[in-house]
Amino acid sequence: MRGREHEFAPRRENTLRQAAGAREQAESAVKAKWNKVPIAPAQVIAALDQFLPDNAIIVDEAVRASGYVKRHCRHAGPGRYYYYDGAALGWGLGTAVGIQLALPNRRVIAVVGDGAAVFGIHSLWTAARLKVPIVTVVLDNQSYGAVVAALVDYKGEALKRGVYPGCDMDGIDFPSLAAGFGVPAKSVSNPADLEPAFKWALAAQGPTLVHVRTDPADLGPGHPGRPN
Repeated sequence: MRGREHEFAPRRENTLRQAAGAREQAESAVKAKWNKVPIAPAQVIAALDQFLPDNAIIVDEAVRASGYVKRHCRHAGPGRYYYYDGAALGWGLGTAVGIQLALPNRRVIAVVGDGAAVFGIHSLWTAARLKVPIVTVVLDNQSYGAVVAALVDYKGEALKRGVYPGCDMDGIDFPSLAAGFGVPAKSVSNPADLEPAFKWALAAQGPTLVHVRTDPADLGPGHPGRPN
């Protein structure tokens, strides 16, 4: 109420202090996973952000890792960040190709989960034929992480048994798939290889794909994760 701001000031300060503490705790938990193998998805995004041009556009279909994109990517702002939170899967790669065609003077980077990638991987054919210089970053945790997260949250038989039916999708060779569509690719399984891979991709004149093996236990910021 007007004129009573002083009464609420202590409560406001306490709320802000608690929120800052929670953010710091969350960041510490994420940073504790830095330089581990398999790679923390947050580290992938933080490494990518170091090399993006200032006018870069991010198309985010990282699904469970999307929170890390928002948190660690300075380009995640109006007009530079495209995201959809809904029931569709596989829209990211096609959207990235379309945006790059519409804005040829910008650099478009699609960050997609492995589950999302297999739903729209054929978009790479269009990118290769039209020489559209998008960079695709596949975060491969070898599962449909959103479904795993839901099963963990449900605390039912899947969690008790450590078996998540229909969720695991290991064995997909994304670099070979990309090559089959005419797109050169590199695979990364060690944090030290992130920098050269991203520099290579961004220096290319045409489309490229960087495939990164990420931690399957990491189900996004704020989630306890998949038990080992």
